[in-house]
Amino acid sequence: NTAKKKLFTDEIDKITLVAICDSKTTNMESVVNEDERYEEIFLISLELKQIGKELKIAEIIHQTIPNPAVLIFTHEDSVLISIAPKRLSKQEHGKVVVEKRYDSPWIKVIDQNEQDQQVVQHLHLKNMRFDNLKTFYLDIARVVLQADLTEFIERFISLKQQSLSELDALSDRIRKAKDVLSSLQNQEKQIKNFGDKVTNRQNILNTQKQLDILKQELLALDANAN
Repeated sequence: NTAKKKLFTDEIDKITLVAICDSKTTNMESVVNEDERYEEIFLISLELKQIGKELKIAEIIHQTIPNPAVLIFTHEDSVLISIAPKRLSKQEHGKVVVEKRYDSPWIKVIDQNEQDQQVVQHLHLKNMRFDNLKTFYLDIARVVLQADLTEFIERFISLKQQSLSELDALSDRIRKAKDVLSSLQNQEKQIKNFGDKVTNRQNILNTQKQLDILKQELLALDANAN
């Protein structure tokens, strides 16, 4: 695909397969059944020329590579991690389907703030489970998702009592509310009618309140975990 090739050429300075994690290199068991295949995990480093198209690149790579992959984007003194659990397609034999993609915010590796330090510490191998390749991969996904939630409440949270699916559902609620708020704020600039302006402003306040409630919900979960 010409457009994809141009995207990769314009945006990526260097791409490297850093490691392949399998049962031989990690001593972790593979997980292979009719629904999923965790035999090899690819760790791929991508040095970017500029920031802006990394999520589109992540989407393409995760959809193209059948193996579960950890994409480590780098630009200057920051990294972004993208990870995507996959399952085998029930419609097309041998085809792999991305279940969900998790992208961290950009994380500083130099002059880190406290949140970035906590995220990097939780990505350390000592914090991962080594039961099998699937749990190892999903533990990385969990930290990436926590990093995303950390950016929302501006402090690191370690919610070990909540499952990945529970955190994912909460993250989706936050994302949807933020999308609604952004849409309402954009509409506000276009509205001419005074009555419509008042209604839109009230909807903005209601959505901001909803986000505040979600933030308090996260903080409460974090407090209970500690």
